[in-house]
Amino acid sequence: AAVAAPAHATPGVPLTPEMQLETSTDFAMLIQAARDAAGDTAVVFFDGATGSNYLQTFHADGSPYSARIKFAPGGSNTVVAMDKSGEVTLAWVESSYSSGPLILDLLAQRFALDGTPQGDPIMVAPPFKSRAFGGFGVASVGVAMDDDGDFAVKWIKGWDLTIPLGPGGYSSLSIDEA
Repeated sequence: AAVAAPAHATPGVPLTPEMQLETSTDFAMLIQAARDAAGDTAVVFFDGATGSNYLQTFHADGSPYSARIKFAPGGSNTVVAMDKSGEVTLAWVESSYSSGPLILDLLAQRFALDGTPQGDPIMVAPPFKSRAFGGFGVASVGVAMDDDGDFAVKWIKGWDLTIPLGPGGYSSLSIDEA
């Protein structure tokens, strides 16, 4: 499948060709991309044919840097960020269900530009019960990285707004419904 993720100059002139994702079919969706200072790109996507999430990285000229890497088989709301040197951080939500309510976990994992995992996924927040906000229990997930590779993950669960401050902790603001 072609991904329309070329770099653009200020007047909107493409600097790179479209990047070709490795998919089972042309059914790639929920695509997110991030770019480093050199123009290398990390793309995360859901392959509808396999039902899995993948990461694939590209050189600045749009040629593949890595093959697709499967991660978070049960994940949703996947987002990606890159630091200036090409280190990649992904964040996503995984759900599990056993006789009670749907339980959601917010996870993050780092990868090198070549797609090599830099450790195991980490749990960004304690598991929480879904309040079925937006049908998923999590309204929004985001991740950002600074030039040194430190990252922060943000999410909104139900009506609770939680903003992590980095790998070591987070703060939250809960808005109760009246």
